[in-house]
Amino acid sequence: GIKFKNVSLKCHRITKVTQCHQKIFFHSLKKVTVHFMHLEKALSLFEELQDPVGTDHAAIKLGHLHFSQGELEKAEHMYQRSEKIRLDFDKKKGNAVGCILHAKALLAWQREEKEKSLTLLNESLACFQRAENDLNLVIVLHNLGVLATFKGDTQRATDYFTQRDQLFAPFDMPSITGIQQSQDFYPILDE
Repeated sequence: GIKFKNVSLKCHRITKVTQCHQKIFFHSLKKVTVHFMHLEKALSLFEELQDPVGTDHAAIKLGHLHFSQGELEKAEHMYQRSEKIRLDFDKKKGNAVGCILHAKALLAWQREEKEKSLTLLNESLACFQRAENDLNLVIVLHNLGVLATFKGDTQRATDYFTQRDQLFAPFDMPSITGIQQSQDFYPILDE
């Protein structure tokens, strides 16, 4: 870790980082510019503090925000930054790596790079299986089914949707019930 000669300086920096992090969550989505500003400031502070977890969270959230605004190149850059960090601390390539691979699959889908999206979805599926994260498996299986449907492979789509429904049953979560009727890709909410 970083050694600070001045403890009050350390406390001041931690306070500033905490304040930036809080601002990220309390602003409405209507204030995208404010979100960008605070996330970029938080990212800079986390990097200055050499905090890989904070840097990762700020980078992935910036990536999602860029993605939501259609800024695919910027989203990809942030996802790549996050992926480097996640590969360092998620050696088993479990949930953390699965989330970033899934985000990159959605990015490839937006760019109409269907084969790349398929590859990344299958890689994220393997990660979530290793992590035994059934909720994220439901979402990835759904997205694989959507992709198979798009490609005209109805048998494979049916297989994916059947696996999704078998895993989905125990959750009974109204907030994601719509996934079963949807033919759209669903994002994974990062941990």
